[in-house]
Amino acid sequence: MNKLRKIVLLLQINFLCEAALLVLEQRAPQFNLIDQNGQCVALSQFVGRKVALIFHSKVSSEKDKKQIKNMAQYAKIFRRKGIVPLGLSRDLPSTHRTILQKLQVSDFTLLTTTPECLKAYDAENESWFQNTCVTVLIDEEGKVVGVITDVDHEKHAEQILKKFEEIKAHQSS
Repeated sequence: MNKLRKIVLLLQINFLCEAALLVLEQRAPQFNLIDQNGQCVALSQFVGRKVALIFHSKVSSEKDKKQIKNMAQYAKIFRRKGIVPLGLSRDLPSTHRTILQKLQVSDFTLLTTTPECLKAYDAENESWFQNTCVTVLIDEEGKVVGVITDVDHEKHAEQILKKFEEIKAHQSS
């Protein structure tokens, strides 16, 4: 990854994380969270695959519902490219399950986040959640490699795919 790109990403991450808890190319904070089915999901389960952590304010909002449907439409492409998208919100597993059932989505995992996880990703800061969501990108080694702040809820899957491709291109140059 070229130096200018690293600096821009570091500034972007540092801007988002006042305490600079997330640092580009450093290990992502680990978590064990509960999914919509009551199962424990650990970030460490996904070593060897890319992960997109999508922080939502409430999955019941119309924009988040559109985003969830968009992510589900790209489930096969994500699997083929070794990307695991995970939605995180403060909502309870039962709320996540209800939303996914209403949307008829089975190819997307929603996790109930904890105060500790929010703090580790500096997502307890309400600015992350005001009128938007934020996505943290993690590589196959478990390192933070990017952040998406300008989320287009109807095309977020494409944004994630494009951002991972950009990161790959910069790493190989």
